Amino acid sequence: MKNFLSFGGTPQVFVQLLSGNYRGYAQMVNLLAEWLKIAGFQEDSISNLIKEHIKGLSLQKFDPRKADTIFEEDDLSSAPEWLEYMIQEPDWRTLIYKLSEDHKNCLLLNFAIQQISEAGHQTEIASLETASTYFSVFNKVMKDSITNILHCDEMSLSAFLPDFKKMCNHSPHTYLYTQSVLHNLQAEPNCSNIKRLSQELEASLKEKNSAGRRMRFLLTDVFHYPDIASSLTCILSTGTTNLADIIKLYNQYSRPDPPPAELIRCPDVFDLIIKALFNPSKSVNPAHKNKYFYVLAYAASVKEIFDLDNPSQRIQDKSELEETIKALEVVHTICHKSTVVYELQDYLGSTLLSLWRFCIG
Repeated sequence: MKNFLSFGGTPQVFVQLLSGNYRGYAQMVNLLAEWLKIAGFQEDSISNLIKEHIKGLSLQKFDPRKADTIFEEDDLSSAPEWLEYMIQEPDWRTLIYKLSEDHKNCLLLNFAIQQISEAGHQTEIASLETASTYFSVFNKVMKDSITNILHCDEMSLSAFLPDFKKMCNHSPHTYLYTQSVLHNLQAEPNCSNIKRLSQELEASLKEKNSAGRRMRFLLTDVFHYPDIASSLTCILSTGTTNLADIIKLYNQYSRPDPPPAELIRCPDVFDLIIKALFNPSKSVNPAHKNKYFYVLAYAASVKEIFDLDNPSQRIQDKSELEETIKALEVVHTICHKSTVVYELQDYLGSTLLSLWRFCIG
């Protein structure tokens, strides 16, 4: 108004222009709401109807350039009152999430996501790419997510994983940071879900045979053991086992002072050795079959306890190693002897069920 009057405008013309362009949409909506009440609609139904219509219009007509002009006009050291109200309401937070996915570079929406995170709604924004844009937001969401995972059962963990993987795979930086945190947490007691989470995250990479594997190797001591590093690299890059690599692994883990078993506890390595041993269409050199059994059983059964005062010292418990090898030999014989499904029924009750306690992979 001041600008209009300073350029020679009159108050009468200003009022005329203002009233002539006013449409009164808010009053129209209120009037329509009153009519719906008279028609017998419940207030909650009317409120939801109006909200959904506003959401649809917002998604259709939102202009990020106009929205960002708020930074030119207002001091955003704190959120505007209308944004604070939207953050408090689940329905309007949902609208902000949808808009932020469509307009990733909008300053206002990114600011809103930060405010939502600070308000304690990290679990809601875990799947948003914009949650990974700002480290402070990403760090809070990841911290809360990992804390929740520690108490998850299998069903809850499976439901939680897609959003977590989407968030952490936003960029190489977020992926590597997450894997670094998970790697450090694996040394803590009662953190079995953490290792599972790290493996699931690695498997979710499209280029898991290159980028994911290299990052995992960087976080372990595998390069301190050149033979193991070269064997694992060859197995994972070719997608198959070969005798030379299995012999290398066997020689390393049959030593009096073997390397950490953790180095070969990789789901892809388990999978490839299991396929080589138990696929009837494949055959392993009988003279070296025991080496395949040994490497697989060692990875699956040997327990290692680290001295908290001296982490380099490991106490190895191999009490189940020989039993696990024997169980693998029995199942291997059955799989190669019985090539038809119904033939396996003869072994279900007496043999296979008794071996279920040996968990492989």
